[in-house]
Amino acid sequence: MDLSLQKKTLLLIVITVLIISTGSVFYLGSALSRLQNEENEKRARELADIIAFELDMDTLTTFKEMVSEAYDNAEGRISNDYMGTREYGQYISGFMYLEKTEEFK
Repeated sequence: MDLSLQKKTLLLIVITVLIISTGSVFYLGSALSRLQNEENEKRARELADIIAFELDMDTLTTFKEMVSEAYDNAEGRISNDYMGTREYGQYISGFMYLEKTEEFK
C-alpha cells in the first residue's frame, strides 16, 4: 500500500493524538481515584473522631470485655475468609445476642 507523504503525516498525527489521549484518560482516572480515596479516608477519620467523642468509654470497655469473653468461649472459630458460607453464618449467629445488650445500643 503506497501512501502519500500527506496521508502518512496525517496518520502519524492521528495515532499520536490517540496515544496521548489514552494516556491522559488513564492518568486522569488514576488521579481521580487517588483523590477519592484520600477524601474517603479523611471522612472516615472525621467520623471516627466524632464517634469516639460521643461514646461512653465505660460502656465501650464493658462491651469489649463481653465480646472478648464470647470470642474466648466460642468453639470452632472460623476465619473471615469463609464469609458468606453456611458455617460462617452459624458461627457469627453465636454472637448475635450481643446486639441485644444494653451496652450495644
